[in-house]
Amino acid sequence: GSITIASLLPIMIYAYIFGIKKGTVAGLIYGILEAFQSPTILHPAQFLLDYPMAFACMGLTALFVELNVWSKRPKLQFMMGGVVAFSARFLMHFLSGIFAFGIFAPEGTPVAVYSLGYQTVYLIPDMLICLVVAFFLFSSKSFVRSVKQVRTV
Repeated sequence: GSITIASLLPIMIYAYIFGIKKGTVAGLIYGILEAFQSPTILHPAQFLLDYPMAFACMGLTALFVELNVWSKRPKLQFMMGGVVAFSARFLMHFLSGIFAFGIFAPEGTPVAVYSLGYQTVYLIPDMLICLVVAFFLFSSKSFVRSVKQVRTV
């Protein structure tokens, strides 16, 4: 894993605008493309968890829009949806780490602890970067107005 400069933000915004289903498909496609760019594939199940499933979780950014929660607070909707999406992505990578990457755990370190530590080091900063950039975007009234004009959820 790696820390990026809000690389998933476009998928998150797409999900927020077009809903969980379309956002999930976009994330799934992104995950498959990511696998082509820098593949680390040890097992078919690990591939599914780390690539299509993990990035498909970004569709959950639209969760609070579809539940009609905080409808008058789009910034909060997006931020909380982003936390849910990244948490689901974290779970996919965590399970993959337990399943396939435990062989890299230092001797005496439980595989779950190793996976938890590894995922935390890059996913938490990656999430925070996305959410900070999103915070500033959603602080713009013109951005929020534009999103509302095209939103189909």
